Amino acid sequence: MINMTKQLLTRSLLLMLLFFSGSTAYSQTEVCGTVYLELIDSFGDGWNNNEIDVSFTGGDSTYTLATGSSITIPLQVNYLDTANFIWQAGGSYASECSYKITDDAGTVLYSSPQGNLLTAGATQYTAYCATVQVPQVCGTVYLELIDSFGDGWNGNDMDVVTTSGTTTYGLTTGSFISYTLSINYQDTADFIWQAGGSYASECSYIVKDAFGAVLYSSPQANLLTAGTAQYSAQCATLATCVTPTNMAVVTGATDAALSWDAGSATYLYHLVEYDTTGFTVGTGDTAWVYADTAFLTNLSSSTQYDFYVTTICSLTDSAAAS
Repeated sequence: MINMTKQLLTRSLLLMLLFFSGSTAYSQTEVCGTVYLELIDSFGDGWNNNEIDVSFTGGDSTYTLATGSSITIPLQVNYLDTANFIWQAGGSYASECSYKITDDAGTVLYSSPQGNLLTAGATQYTAYCATVQVPQVCGTVYLELIDSFGDGWNGNDMDVVTTSGTTTYGLTTGSFISYTLSINYQDTADFIWQAGGSYASECSYIVKDAFGAVLYSSPQANLLTAGTAQYSAQCATLATCVTPTNMAVVTGATDAALSWDAGSATYLYHLVEYDTTGFTVGTGDTAWVYADTAFLTNLSSSTQYDFYVTTICSLTDSAAAS
């Protein structure tokens, strides 16, 4: 009787071990943006028809390793998306197969055991994104205010809040004005409609990057919530673009010749901004030049001007204005 009980306990323990060895702990992580699915074969001859599914909110995709020892597949987990990683088996030599998931920084989010220890059709890992991602934008951006009727914003305005403070922008008259802004390293810019006037349905705004690509385009302002940020951009990359130096200006009656040292041969172009002395940077006239010189015409005679030059090196990298 004692021996029989011992045998039953041993068999039960063996069944429990088999059950747990055939299952893996289900885990999940919030991760937004790019993740990398690496398929691995320890023998080096591919997955021998075994497969894995990645089930997104928008549909399923099936992946395998046709040959060799590994392959890395980039996947995108967008806002409000969920990605389930599901071993499907279906082939032979599952003990040679495993997979790994890493984030964009190379951190391992999940590393599976051998495929023969996984339960086919069951989710081993889930990645989800529940956080709105703030886009990375460094350097020059343009804020364009638009009025569809053409009589200005009628007392409405909006704020741009950065680490250094809050600046209020409006459109006094006409149908359009463009402001030049700069988002510096470790800065975040929040674009906030504030209302305060009338005919909000005529008002809207657009945010563009240094190349003119639209980053955000608002609906009619009567559809916006006053005091709430509609768009945010941040700069998390240290700029390497060199600030122009040694600017020289030679003036004529109604023109000016500018020159400067760029400090780098790898820039894309220079943004020259100018207006009468004391103007606010971002509100002046602009010219884009592709050399270290600029020739400006149609200036007012007997008038003092300020000139600023910003070097643009890439979409996310521009120098401070000098």
